[in-house]
Amino acid sequence: MPDAASPNPPRAASRLRQALLRVGVLEWLILAELLALQVRLLSAPDAAAARPYQLRILGCLALGIAATAIFRRYFDGRRWPRLAFNIALMVACLAPFAWLKAMIPIIHPGEVDALLHQWDQMLFGFDASLWLERFASPLSSEWFAAAYFGYYVAGSLMVLYVLLLHRRVEHLCEFAVVILGVNFIGWVLYTLFPGLGPGVYLADRFQAQLPGPHLTPWLLEFVKNGPQRDVFPSMHAALAVGIFLYAARYHRRLAWLVGLWVPHIVVSTVFLRFHYLVDVVVGVLLVLLLFVLARPTLEAWQRLRDRHGVECRG
Repeated sequence: MPDAASPNPPRAASRLRQALLRVGVLEWLILAELLALQVRLLSAPDAAAARPYQLRILGCLALGIAATAIFRRYFDGRRWPRLAFNIALMVACLAPFAWLKAMIPIIHPGEVDALLHQWDQMLFGFDASLWLERFASPLSSEWFAAAYFGYYVAGSLMVLYVLLLHRRVEHLCEFAVVILGVNFIGWVLYTLFPGLGPGVYLADRFQAQLPGPHLTPWLLEFVKNGPQRDVFPSMHAALAVGIFLYAARYHRRLAWLVGLWVPHIVVSTVFLRFHYLVDVVVGVLLVLLLFVLARPTLEAWQRLRDRHGVECRG
């Protein structure tokens, strides 16, 4: 006698496969990052101190999963719901940045500046921040402080432009995978290799403080409000290069302007004594790797969707 229930498992498996394929690469990336931070918090030596942040990460996971489920089920392909969906994802995935200052010492008490400095010596044979001190003047300090802070302004404007005005979903997803992917991997590395940077670790070897009279001291105080132990890798260098690569591929008219800005950002991270040279090199290599992998990964995921009849983009 035929088993009437036998067709159900294949149908259930097909529905599950369709549901999983509807989720985009970016959503999977965000889920993976939040889970990675949760794992790091679960391994923290002080479980009581980590618990409030575990709950916050769970809240971010809940927001990301709920936004993905609702958008993919009811609103996929519609422009304004996609904008709301993108904003919800940004809140879910970027909120942990505000907690890094407290989370990093809970997850990894102490710093590894000695190790990062050792890597600098092994790979390059000198201390870049100490070498650049010979060029320190009020003008150069203010210039590089402006370049460093300009990262926040120009980076935010580029993100808003892509988010609000860019019509190609595929390009938006590629940009997000690269930029957010760098952030996510960087945040996890911060919890594995926390450091204070050469300005603190090598403080007794500098001849004087940076001589900038206005913007430089303000920027040094401003940076103290950030995670502080976020040196390896350099997000300033990585994201500036990532924005340039994206502009060079899809916005040629902006590429020359961004290209003039990027070298100043990269040099400022070391000149201002925030980063070791190895931080910058690893950050740039990381964004190059993600830039190379992002488009083929998104295209492969879309082909998999098409093969299984999933009408979904992004």
